[in-house]
Amino acid sequence: MDVHHKRAVGRHPVRPTRMRRTLPAVMNPFASHPDLVGRSLLTLRHHSPESVAALLDTALALKSLPRPQWPRALDGRIVALIFERPSTRTRVSFAAGITHLGGTPMVLSADDMQLGRGESVEDTAKVMSRMVDAIMLRTGPHATLEELDRHAQVPVINGLTHEHHPCQALADALTLRERFGELRGLSVAYLGDGNNCCVSLMIVGALTGMRVVAACPDGYLPDPEIVAWADAVGRERGGGARVTNDPREAVSGARALYTDTWVSMGDEGHEDARIAALTPYRVDDALMRRASRRPPAPRSPTPYCPAPPRPCGPRRKTACTRRPRCCCTCSAPDMAPPEDDWVRVATALHQPEAEMLVGMLADARIPTMIRRTTFDVPDMLAGGPRAVLVPRKWVSMAREVLAGPDRKD
Repeated sequence: MDVHHKRAVGRHPVRPTRMRRTLPAVMNPFASHPDLVGRSLLTLRHHSPESVAALLDTALALKSLPRPQWPRALDGRIVALIFERPSTRTRVSFAAGITHLGGTPMVLSADDMQLGRGESVEDTAKVMSRMVDAIMLRTGPHATLEELDRHAQVPVINGLTHEHHPCQALADALTLRERFGELRGLSVAYLGDGNNCCVSLMIVGALTGMRVVAACPDGYLPDPEIVAWADAVGRERGGGARVTNDPREAVSGARALYTDTWVSMGDEGHEDARIAALTPYRVDDALMRRASRRPPAPRSPTPYCPAPPRPCGPRRKTACTRRPRCCCTCSAPDMAPPEDDWVRVATALHQPEAEMLVGMLADARIPTMIRRTTFDVPDMLAGGPRAVLVPRKWVSMAREVLAGPDRKD
């Protein structure tokens, strides 16, 4: 195992109200999944499908909120960001995300440290563990990251190694989920070098049920052991993974095409050979025409969707105009409650009751399609213009729970 439990960075709960302390912790929509608390992220291979789904759920929830309303999950925490390889997006996204969550990013370059030179990786890990709450490392050899994790007493995050790029894969999975709504069974073609991005895409694809086909030339194939693992794990969830030399075969029926740069860091001096080998795998119009012509499903519904979302094809806007009280782009009017059974939460409930309703929807036992209704919680509680319309029976459920013996007035 390359993942160890560490002292948890932890998530601070949202500032409690007078009523909230009587509610169970599971009702916090930003609560950490137990499989993630205090653990390092070196590769997604040793994390559960449920924890990956929880990460994507949380990311979607955060994206739906204005950044000033993000929870202060890292309040008072310091996260060291070590860049032994240059970066633009990784550096900016980590620093911005940590800041928005209330933490302090400490950016360190190779020139700022003695990592692996005048000071061993083990000593660096032990010293930094006394001063920071987590460490992100962007380096070359994956063994360096594993050694740092082995000796650190805080969680270690892989910002990139030659072998794995899990944060990139999570970001790509989030984009695919936003675009297609459901990852299980989604066909994705990867074209080019079977590098860390290809391997990480296969791993996250296996954990989410995607069907990933990689087209790579000989000499640039991904690790066959990881491909076999991803295929076996993916098949259990309706997906799979395989490799081919034919880019046209890979894109046949694919809903999304994925590629990476042909010349990465560390490939200097081999540019001509790599470009010659990878040119047949470029994404062009001819290749795109072989991919699936099926249009993507509607994007994830707006945060308050009381009816199960159902794709309705190119006429979805017309279908929705027949359901003016419905906030989702679906074509299932027969599934909606009658007109007089809709209740505007912000006007029908006092704030504690609305919070209880949000908690009930955020409970992990409720299907994901219902939990999406919790994403704009502050707007809902404030009675904003997009306050949720919900079936009346949901309101009754919230009031019944609040009427219990633990209610405090």
